[in-house]
Amino acid sequence: MKRGILFAVVFACVLGIAGCGVAGTNAEAGAGADGKPSADLPATGDDAMTAWKAAYPEVFAEYEQENWVTSEDYGHTRNWSHSNTEATEYGGRAYSGLYDYMDWSACIACKSTYFNDLYNEYGDAAFTEMKETDIWKDVPSWWGCDTCHTSVDDLTLRTNMVYYENLVAPQWEGEDINTLVCGQCHNFSGVFYGTEGVDDHMAFDIYRNGTDPDGLYKTLVEYTLETGSESGFPGFIDPVTGAILVGNDQIDLESFMGSNHQKLGMTCVDCHGAHYNGSPLENEETLEYCLTCHESRGIESTAAMRDMVQAGEAELKEALVSARATHTELGELLAVATEAGQEGAAIDEAREKYSKAYFDLMYVEGYNIDFGKKLSHNPAVMRELTAEAQTLSDESVQLMTAAA
Repeated sequence: MKRGILFAVVFACVLGIAGCGVAGTNAEAGAGADGKPSADLPATGDDAMTAWKAAYPEVFAEYEQENWVTSEDYGHTRNWSHSNTEATEYGGRAYSGLYDYMDWSACIACKSTYFNDLYNEYGDAAFTEMKETDIWKDVPSWWGCDTCHTSVDDLTLRTNMVYYENLVAPQWEGEDINTLVCGQCHNFSGVFYGTEGVDDHMAFDIYRNGTDPDGLYKTLVEYTLETGSESGFPGFIDPVTGAILVGNDQIDLESFMGSNHQKLGMTCVDCHGAHYNGSPLENEETLEYCLTCHESRGIESTAAMRDMVQAGEAELKEALVSARATHTELGELLAVATEAGQEGAAIDEAREKYSKAYFDLMYVEGYNIDFGKKLSHNPAVMRELTAEAQTLSDESVQLMTAAA
């Protein structure tokens, strides 16, 4: 279960809930001549989703195609609460009892603006002492407009999620709001939601070792050992391999910052749109935007742009599959050694490398079933971490083989 918890951390957040941008023009479908929605949008709650459907029917249809909406419920927050506890297969990784993960009300910390009210009323108890199943009838399952906008009447972009404002926002003060509104949920902080043994979940210094992959990994290991949390948050010592397993499959804000795209002034909204929930590669407007730079590099059409990105994703996926296979082999070797009670410097080194490779692979794979899809967030980092995971796993298999 605990391994499933780690893999599951915040993977269900929906892409693109942000404000307007280049690729977001289609998000104004259904709006009036003044750019405002053609129907009044309640600030929060299920009524907001219903009104959104009325105001932006074409955009909602795109969202609906992503299978986040059922005949009974709007929004993946409510849908998850209705899922069973049977083993689930996701992206080639097995989750046993995955939805026990939903026991924390903290799971809605970035899945409903209601969490802000919950935290204001109950304080830190909202993170670990309240079961979501006890409050579901009172929890609106969707973000309201005021998640990313000042109000329904004032569409000025701003961040609002209380956990983000405390743990994440100070690091990124002054950065483009079109990235930060998305970064409210798509960030590193999710692995701290359900940490047990702490009095104040707003006191984590999640960037104390920096925002680069090595720094984030170090922070997760430190907090795992410091808190002794048995919930799987922010990590755990795997009894099967003896390794510390930490990771986050949604380090989107941190991976994008510092990338070539970000340095060129791009934001999340430029590719993912404002309310559009489909693939940027299926959006001609997004691909036209890509050509404003890539045409000078020999890419002459949107079709060629799509082909270039997909070729890069396929190449990364192939590397990920290879690294994941070697990492799995290493895990099996460590499991045998751990069960046999074997110890020694070689095994300790192999466990450390297994742990870092585990983090690297989750960072790059993300929550996507089809690995490689996060390449464009930061191509250099995604390739470097995949190569590192392969090297660490290869070296450790050799260590284990020699020590056998």
